[in-house]
Amino acid sequence: MATQQALELANDDEEFISQCKQELAIHIGPMADFMIKQTLNQSSEMSHQELIEALAIHIADHNAALSFRRACYSFNGIHLL
Repeated sequence: MATQQALELANDDEEFISQCKQELAIHIGPMADFMIKQTLNQSSEMSHQELIEALAIHIADHNAALSFRRACYSFNGIHLL
């Protein structure tokens, strides 16, 4: 699996969050925006990996969740096998 990234999400990390939201919307539709906001409200200090994993659990289909993870990790230059 991917290595742990210690990058914490900051208020100015909009590009990464936007990319995750777009990718999540492919899999769960318009609820993606709500899920992103809800997840970020749960923790103000969350790494990119933690955000990706917290969002992936909302994707019921295992293969779709894996696709989401791969896309989001690739935004950080990490490629899952």
